[in-house]
Amino acid sequence: MRISFDDIIAKLSLEDYREILKSEWKDSEKTFPHGKLPFLRTEQIEKSAKLGNLDAETVKYLVEKAVPEIEKDSYLIRLIWHEYHLLYLSDRPLKSNAAKLPHLENLIGEFAYAFNLLLVLAGYTHAIKLHKKLGIPDDIAKDTYSDLAVWCSFYRESRKVTGLTTRILGWMQKHLSGKLFRVGRLQYVWSEFPGKIVVYRSRKTGLLQALAEDELNFNSAGQFDGVDGIYDKKGVWTSRLECGNSLVSGNPVSPLGFAEKRKITLNLSEWEKVMSHGDKVLDIHIPAIGPMTIELCADSINRASDFFTEYLSERHFKAFSCCSWFLDMQFEEFLSETSNVIRFQREFFLYPIPVGASESLWRIFGEGALKSQVKDYPRNTSMQKSAAAFLEKGGHLRAGGSFYLKDDLPFGRQLYRKAALA
Repeated sequence: MRISFDDIIAKLSLEDYREILKSEWKDSEKTFPHGKLPFLRTEQIEKSAKLGNLDAETVKYLVEKAVPEIEKDSYLIRLIWHEYHLLYLSDRPLKSNAAKLPHLENLIGEFAYAFNLLLVLAGYTHAIKLHKKLGIPDDIAKDTYSDLAVWCSFYRESRKVTGLTTRILGWMQKHLSGKLFRVGRLQYVWSEFPGKIVVYRSRKTGLLQALAEDELNFNSAGQFDGVDGIYDKKGVWTSRLECGNSLVSGNPVSPLGFAEKRKITLNLSEWEKVMSHGDKVLDIHIPAIGPMTIELCADSINRASDFFTEYLSERHFKAFSCCSWFLDMQFEEFLSETSNVIRFQREFFLYPIPVGASESLWRIFGEGALKSQVKDYPRNTSMQKSAAAFLEKGGHLRAGGSFYLKDDLPFGRQLYRKAALA
C-alpha cells in the first residue's frame, strides 16, 4: 500500500510537524525497503544496543514489545523510515533539528520513547563507518557511544519508561555524526564560544583581562538582569565597550564570575585580544557517569587537547568552554570547598550568562521540580538539602559560563582564580 505524505499527517495527527517532515518525502519513498526495516531486525538492534551499552532488559523490551507495536501500524513504519532517512541517508541530514521531530506519546503512549531510541540505534552503523574513516581510537568511540545508556537510565528512573524523548534523540545525533566525543570523564563538542565577553592577554605578564560586550544589562551583583523574570530596578546598569585603534575600554569581568560596574582602559600595544564571541572552542559536557573528581577532569581535558590535535587537526580551537548549572558561583555559599562542583568551578575563568534556574532545578531535584514548589522538593542528598535551604531563604539559582584557554594548559592549577585573588 502506497502511503502519501498527507496520509501520514492525517492518520498520525502530525499537522504541527508538517514543515519539518515534508522535506525529502519523495526521496525516502524511493529508498523505502520492501519487507522488514533493517534497523528493526533483532540482530541489528542487539548489535547496536551493545555499542550503546544498553542492558538486556531494554533490548528485550524493544524486540518483544516496541518493534511489534510499531510494525503493526503501516503508517508508523513509514514514518520511522522517513525520519531515519532524514537523519542518516539525506545529503542534508536533519542532525541539528532532530529534537524538533514529533514525540508520539499522545499517539502510542510509552512506545513513543522506544520509537526515538530505535532511531538512535539505527544510526550506530553510520557512526561506526564515520569513526573508522576518521581513525578514532576504539576506546574513545566506545565511551562516546555509551552515553546512550546514561540517558536511558535517566528516563527509566524519572519517567518509568524505556527509551528517550526527541530532545535526547537530537542530543545523540552529535555522538553519531562526529560532532561529540567523550575523552575520559568529559564530553567535547567542537563549537563556538557563546560568551558575551572579549578576552585580552597582557603581552608582559600573560595575565588575562575580560571585558563585557557593549549594551548588556547587569544587576548589582554583576549578573545578567531580568533572568527568570527577576529585575534589579535600583541596581541595574548597562555595560559599555569602546574599541579604538590603540585603546579599548569597558567593564571588566572577574574570573570569579561577575561583571563590574567600574571601567578600565587597555593599551593595545600592551594587551592582545585572544578570544571573543564566536571563536572556535571545545564545549565541555559532563555525563552522569559517576564521580567527577578534579583529577579525572584534568586528565580528560589535557588528553582531549591531544586527541583533537591528532585525529581532528582541522578543527582548530582556542579554548575549552562550559556553560552549566554546575558553574553557579553561588554554590560557594552552601557547598564544601572540597566538593567536586566547587573544585571544578575554581579551575576555570568564570563569567555571567543570561540563563536561569531551570536546568539547576532539573539536575538537582529531578524533572518534577519544574512543576512543583520548593517545599515539595526531595531532600535525599546533601546537594538537595543545601540547595533547598538556599532557595527557601529567597535565593535564586542560575547557570554560569566558563572557559580555559588552550594556551594555558595543563589544566588543574586554579590558574585564573589564583591570579584574581592575588
